[in-house]
Amino acid sequence: MPFYIGDWEQDMNSCSLRTEAAWLKVIIKMFKDDKSGIYKTSTKRLQNLWKCNEEEMNEILDELIGEKIGKVTINEGMIEFENRRMLQAKTLSKKRSDAVQSRYKIPTKEVQLHENENENESEDITDIENCYNDCLKFFPEHLHPKKPETWLETIDKLHRIDGVPYDQIVLITKLTRANDFWSKNFMSLTKLRKKNREEIAYIVVFNEQLNKNGTTGSSLADKASEFAG
Repeated sequence: MPFYIGDWEQDMNSCSLRTEAAWLKVIIKMFKDDKSGIYKTSTKRLQNLWKCNEEEMNEILDELIGEKIGKVTINEGMIEFENRRMLQAKTLSKKRSDAVQSRYKIPTKEVQLHENENENESEDITDIENCYNDCLKFFPEHLHPKKPETWLETIDKLHRIDGVPYDQIVLITKLTRANDFWSKNFMSLTKLRKKNREEIAYIVVFNEQLNKNGTTGSSLADKASEFAG
């Protein structure tokens, strides 16, 4: 779960520790449920989540509302929380996904972007597309994806979420596909973000194997815990 320390400290600086813990519980529920940035529940369930009585619940809600921590809406025994950072991340992710799908004429809802957003999005998509085309060369035609967007999405997440440079994605793909043993276990780019039994992403596994032979020139070992998380 992404944790934005700067936002958190700024928002929670004037809140009590009890309210800070309560808000964290809400954020975790948002992430576990559907990562939508919205969590709606009844007052009874909220008391169970926060392990408090009705009076304590109302005190926490009053503090969240007073300090403008997210958006809290109370209506007929139901309470809805909104987290602005998660909503922004969801909107950005959808724009990226729609832009990728639009490039490959995959049906999707029309998305309107401002001119400056269009320019940045175009640069992002070009980088993703270039990486995709470079990686595609190392797979025989019968292994090419029927739905290019699955590989494009993998590249996007490897770079944007996992922090792997595009050139390293290409290098690991090239060297792994050239390896007699690992090539048999690497027939789709989507495998790079999948995890083995130790919950380590295969891009880390492949890179570390290659790095032992001194072929990649860099290591992703320090990212193993992030990928596993």
